Amino acid sequence: GDMIESAKEIAVYIARVRKATGAKRVVVIGHSQGGALARYYANHLAPKGEVSKVIGLSASNHTTTVEQLAKMLDAMGLRNTVIEQLDLLKMPAATQQIDPQSPFYLTLNGKSETRPGIVYTNIATRYDQIVTPMASAFIKAGRGAKVKNIVLQDVCANDRSGHISMVYSRNVAQLVLNGLDPAHTKTVYCY
Repeated sequence: GDMIESAKEIAVYIARVRKATGAKRVVVIGHSQGGALARYYANHLAPKGEVSKVIGLSASNHTTTVEQLAKMLDAMGLRNTVIEQLDLLKMPAATQQIDPQSPFYLTLNGKSETRPGIVYTNIATRYDQIVTPMASAFIKAGRGAKVKNIVLQDVCANDRSGHISMVYSRNVAQLVLNGLDPAHTKTVYCY
C-alpha cells in the first residue's frame, strides 16, 4: 500500500500498545521499508516526546536504485515484466521507494531527516541487494537529534549478511541491543 497510509497504520497500532501498557515513550525498530516507516512515524506522526529511539536495519531512508535486484532481473530478462506486474498488482510502495519525488520521501527528508530529542541508529550492509546504494540507509542529524550510522562490515568484516539475512545476524542483534541500551553495551563478537 501507500507508504504514508502504512505509517498511519503504525501510528494507530502504537497508540493501542501505549494505551494497553501505559508506556509514555516508545522505541521503534524497522527493517527495510519498515525502517523508513518507523522514521516517518517518529518524525511526522508521533506526538512530540513520544519516541525516544528509532533503529533501522537496511532501512530505505532514501529512495533506492535496487541496483543489485535490477541486475539480476536484467540477467534473466525479467526487469520490464516485473515492473509491469508491480503496476498491475497496485503495489504503490514498491514504486514509491524508487521515486525521489514521491510525497512520502519528499516529506520524510524534506526539511530535516531527524526530529529533536530522538536517537537514531541505522545499520546497513555492504551486501544489500535492495537498498542501494548502501548510503540510502543513512541519515544526517538535524539540530537536537543524535544519529549513528553503522556499516555492519566495519564492525564485523566477515559478516556477509545481505538485505534479508541481516535480520538473522547475531552481530546485528547485538548492535540493536547496544542501540537500545547504550549505557550497557556489550562487545559484538563477530560470529
